[in-house]
Amino acid sequence: MRIKIPSVIDAEIIERLILDLVQYPDRIDVEFPLNISSKGFSVLPSLCQFFFTWRRSSSFAKLIITNSENFDQDFYSENRSISHYLFLVSIIAWDTEIIDQKGNDLKAIIRMLNRSIMDRFRKNEINILENSVVLPFVDNLPGEIGLLPILYNNGSLRGEDDFEIVSDILISLSTNKYSFLADYLNKIKPGLNKILFEAFDNTNNWAVQSFTGKILNPSLRAIYAKFHEGNIREMSSFENSVSLSRYFSELRLKKPLGHAYRSSFLEISIFDSGSGLVQVFSGRPIESLTLTEEYNYLIECLQKHKTSHTAINVSYGRGAGLYRIMTTLSEVKAYLLIRTGRLLLYRDFLNLEFHNKTYKTYNYSLLDLNNHSSIPTERPFAEGTLISIIIPQLFQA
Repeated sequence: MRIKIPSVIDAEIIERLILDLVQYPDRIDVEFPLNISSKGFSVLPSLCQFFFTWRRSSSFAKLIITNSENFDQDFYSENRSISHYLFLVSIIAWDTEIIDQKGNDLKAIIRMLNRSIMDRFRKNEINILENSVVLPFVDNLPGEIGLLPILYNNGSLRGEDDFEIVSDILISLSTNKYSFLADYLNKIKPGLNKILFEAFDNTNNWAVQSFTGKILNPSLRAIYAKFHEGNIREMSSFENSVSLSRYFSELRLKKPLGHAYRSSFLEISIFDSGSGLVQVFSGRPIESLTLTEEYNYLIECLQKHKTSHTAINVSYGRGAGLYRIMTTLSEVKAYLLIRTGRLLLYRDFLNLEFHNKTYKTYNYSLLDLNNHSSIPTERPFAEGTLISIIIPQLFQA
């Protein structure tokens, strides 16, 4: 069996690929195009989630890099935009064969390229490629090679104040194009620090080992951000999602009539290769849970002072990490997407604000991306957890 990754992908295409993956018990090769592009929201993290699921299945086989006839150092230097995708995918698939279409081993050249990328990261030389940046952290690489010093000190995660440098990097994605956005983004910067720290602190705790305590290999977590822009009247068609269409339409209606507005937004994703929020929080395998139980566990996980039986020790032991994220997202009228286990859920904080009612379950509700209700639709099981966020930035054209 062979699954082919298209050269142009979006999140829904990746969902269909995950469905293909879980439907076939045979050994599965994956064809991955050297030149790949994306459209829409949360694409690179979703692709990594597909590869986490493939890698953890009993059916994973070879990774075949297509259109790679001239793949060498010179090619890479001239086509740096491939590095986000190939870099992360090759780390996830490293323990299997990575070959071209003729069966030639590509690991030597990929190893050289990956080392070059990690060397630059260790020197805090962060490359912004096509208005996007990725910060990867890999436990199964030795020392500072995998746990980059930008967020780790001798293997330990740095504190919330140290995340300011990451916030500055993400803000620069917007201000490099529109310097006048700096005032607004610097104003919300403390909230951005909270979001980054709390989400990453959680994934730092739950991504290294499975919910049963097994050390995971590969063990990868990352922060990914991308700056998107467009005419706000066209934004709904830019994203293939009914919930996002509504979100962008509501943004437009909240601005004065008679003016043309452009919309930009900062996409921020924190994702990992762990067992998934629900399995970690409940301590139970996903197949032992009904879909309703899985949803309820996820909502409970978001509530203040709720912690896992073993692994989630968030926000200095107070169990308030994900709660702080919800509070901050509401303040900036953000959009939230969570993909974990069999769930794909969202919350539009522009239309559904988060209130400081700690133990009211309805206050934490997330809606299913298909039916837009709190009754979830079952998706194919995906390894890891993906949290993607939109922070809107509107300005008069």
